[in-house]
Order: sequence, then C-alpha cells, then structure tokens
Amino acid sequence: MATTTPSTPVATPKKRHWGDIATVTLVVGEAETTFQVHEAELFEASPVFKAAFNSDFRESSERKMNLPEDDPDIFNLMVEWLYSHRYDILQPTGDKIRDETRFMEPMRLYVLADKYGMTSLKGCIANIIFKTLKPGNVTGPSIETIAYAYQNVPQTSGIRRLLADLYACNINFDWYKSPIAKPLLQKYPEFATDIILSFARHTSREGIKNPFKGEMPEAYKE
Repeated sequence: MATTTPSTPVATPKKRHWGDIATVTLVVGEAETTFQVHEAELFEASPVFKAAFNSDFRESSERKMNLPEDDPDIFNLMVEWLYSHRYDILQPTGDKIRDETRFMEPMRLYVLADKYGMTSLKGCIANIIFKTLKPGNVTGPSIETIAYAYQNVPQTSGIRRLLADLYACNINFDWYKSPIAKPLLQKYPEFATDIILSFARHTSREGIKNPFKGEMPEAYKE
C-alpha cells in the first residue's frame, strides 16, 4: 500500500483585530479636528509620536495630543497613508498652471512627514513625484511649490535634491532664457545653487546624465 506524504498546512497571516488595539487622539488645526489613530500604526511610522506618547509628558497619560499648527486636510492624507501605505497625486488636466500646482499637496504632505520623522512616507511621496516627472512629463512643480519645500525641509533633504536635479537635467534649457528665470533664481538663491551643483554632478564629456531616465536614486529618499 502506497504511503502518502501529509500536506503541509499553509500558514495564514494573523489577522489584526483593530478593536483590541489601543488608540490615541490627535486634535489638529485651529478648528480642532479630531483623529483617532491606532498606536501600533502611528508609532511604527513615526518615532516622534512614539517618543511623545511614551514620555513623562501629559500626552502620555492622557493619550491625547494637540497639533494646532497642522492642517487637518493634509493630516488626513497622512492618516490615510498610515493604513493603506498609498498616496495618489492628482492627475494632470492639460492646464499648465493647474498641472504645476498639483504638486503642492504632496509637497505639504512631505513636509508634514518630515516634521514627524516618517521616513517611509517621505520615500513614498518622493517616488510618486519622481515617476510623475519622468521624461515626457515635464510640467513640473511650480516655483511656489519649490519655495515651500525649500522653506520647510532641511538642506540635506532628498526632495530638495530631486527638485534641483529636475531643473538641471529634465527641464528644457529654453526655460533659462525666459524672462522669469533670472528673477526667480535670484529670489531663491539656495535653489539656484543646488541647480548648479546638480549640473556639476551630472555633466560629463558625453553630456548630461539625466537621473530621471531610470530608477529613482536612493539620494531622493533621504
């Protein structure tokens, strides 16, 4: 009689019962919009929140934190990402001005993620912006969006390098001859300096190596 090898049971992922997981209350903006967020998700994504709720401060005992300076709409996008790990940028409309300004929302979300040390969310946003700006999709962020980023993220931030590389390697050089280029670059000297450094990094005898023709550089995730 032939013997049969018993089949190995297939392990199924352990389901997370959300009702059994502790939550914290985050009160956001001047209108005091309230968010109930599961600790496990929040603490895994943000070392800043984890430290605040595990300290000797009032937030730890009350399990509540007031965030009056944050925007509830952008904060809501952050909470959505906590549970889905997805973020979708607005689709292009064909209108140049609108297509430029659609980058402001992800940039504001990036700044919020940077504030709370959410490295994974920052990388997610950088990757989405990078893919959106691949060659052929040359309607990039508006100068106002770039200025917002430069005013609100550290000098070493990957998103600053991404924006500088965009204007150094992926924007038609005719832009630099336009009447708006010189006054804008004079107004934002840090951005102008980063563009020059980007030219130096990517230019060789063979020409300019466009970092947008390939996988996203690791430097953009920092």
